[in-house]
Amino acid sequence: MKRIILTLLLLALMPMYAYAGQKTEEKVYFIDVGQADCTLIESNGLYMLIDSGEEEDGETVKKYLRDRGVDRLTYVIATHPHEDHIGGMDDVIDSFQTDNVIMPKVSAATYCFENMANAIIKSKAKVIEPVVGASYSLGDFTFTVLGPKEYDTEEMNNNSVAIKLVNKNDSFIFTGDAEAQEENDIINSGIDISADVLRVGHHGSKSSTSDAFLNKVAPKYAVISVGKDNAYDHPADTTVEKLNNKKIKIYRTDIHNTITAVSTGNGITFTQSSDGGGARQSSEAVGSGTKTVQTFILNKHSMKFHKDTCIYGKKTSPENKLIYTGYSDTVKSFGYTPCKVCDP
Repeated sequence: MKRIILTLLLLALMPMYAYAGQKTEEKVYFIDVGQADCTLIESNGLYMLIDSGEEEDGETVKKYLRDRGVDRLTYVIATHPHEDHIGGMDDVIDSFQTDNVIMPKVSAATYCFENMANAIIKSKAKVIEPVVGASYSLGDFTFTVLGPKEYDTEEMNNNSVAIKLVNKNDSFIFTGDAEAQEENDIINSGIDISADVLRVGHHGSKSSTSDAFLNKVAPKYAVISVGKDNAYDHPADTTVEKLNNKKIKIYRTDIHNTITAVSTGNGITFTQSSDGGGARQSSEAVGSGTKTVQTFILNKHSMKFHKDTCIYGKKTSPENKLIYTGYSDTVKSFGYTPCKVCDP
């Protein structure tokens, strides 16, 4: 009888031992949204979204999340209110139960910010102002707020929410569009910012990824979210050169499409999408610039142009809207890039 009881006890404990020996995998998806930013983080069936691409990326991001099995977002981080970071946020929050939104206490007089704010109010999500040093958990991940230390009234990029994401021995740094000033504040915070993966700030702009910051992070891998042949010449040659000189492996969404980092807690591996186009095409890859006279809606804030029938063009706030009749090639010569939805 004693032997039977002992056997049953061992059988009951076996799943526990098997589970303890299993290697869990947490995932970070750097979603290809062209010249914009969007990252999905997954752990134990819980999800966090950092930024949401541009306004026209909302449907793409929603589909990507649904394809991953997402139905609820424990955290959403809106790093700062620029259209290429929060443009699709209202679509996302309207479509997925959202528990918490972490965002800086700054606003923008733009249509996309107003849409996001209204979506947050409707969702009844808890709004959390970032406080340097505050930590949160997401399954096996923990993340700590690194910035902003204070709000910059001159440069919105320096109001970006920056975090360090950790799974046991694996770590990631995300800084939105933080430039050298905020990077310096992060260094001076005294928080350990060494990490395996750096999500390169501001799409690889020369105004971010300072030498001092890169030396402190000392990453093995760098991920740059950037559109092919973009009008800003991102990433800057100087930034790429810095990364290459330190023998940091570079992944870019304009080359590798959507990039997935798999973290076991003791090592990170990367995979990339193989569809040749990622989540969406880059700005300059869409549209051929036909020589047909058309009427376009130009958005002075996002520097995008739309057909006059486009829903996203019609949403442009009056202070940012221009109407132009002529050729699409001419609009491009003004520095505007075409909408991916209406393909003007």
